[in-house]
Amino acid sequence: MKISIIKIIILITIFLNFFPTISFAEKRTYNIGILLEEINTEVEPLLEKLKKEIKTVVGEDANIEFPAELQIQTKNDFQKVRESYIKLVSEADLIIAFGVYNSTMVNQQVDHVKPTIVVDRFTSKVSGIDKENKTSGKHNLTYVVFSNSFEKDFDQFKKIYDFKNVGIVVEKPLLEILDFNSMFSDVLSNADSSFKIIPYENSE
Repeated sequence: MKISIIKIIILITIFLNFFPTISFAEKRTYNIGILLEEINTEVEPLLEKLKKEIKTVVGEDANIEFPAELQIQTKNDFQKVRESYIKLVSEADLIIAFGVYNSTMVNQQVDHVKPTIVVDRFTSKVSGIDKENKTSGKHNLTYVVFSNSFEKDFDQFKKIYDFKNVGIVVEKPLLEILDFNSMFSDVLSNADSSFKIIPYENSE
């Protein structure tokens, strides 16, 4: 997480340099909006650490605010993501989107009116984000991609148990827009194994 925080801070600093300033002596206030799939006991301390470090580094040149009403949980609901993104575009100066639901929906937008940073762990075959590219190729959109660990996970599992067929459980809404078959075909291509995608409905 440390490397990703550093990347996010660098990207925010670059984005803020493009905003017009009122004067050299006066700091401008920037409201940062955040899209999260869920805030829980695991996510909350990491989020607070991110906000603290952003304020510490960028705060020398600008007043950075994280308004509570612009910190939105989308609860793995694509409609909620759409509505929340529209709200942030109208009220925030910069947007950070975390998670596969949020990053996928944001990446699919044609226009990005506000500078947006997408933080995800999936490659282009799933969410449309290609970690091999240096830029997104879209105005006002950039991303921080975690290293995809599925290959390592399957390799470790294979050493424990030499499976020939594996079932992979995925939420049904994700299967409707994301190409998991291609991703897992690549991951398991050298494992001499087959797989089956098992859709499930989120009960919440």
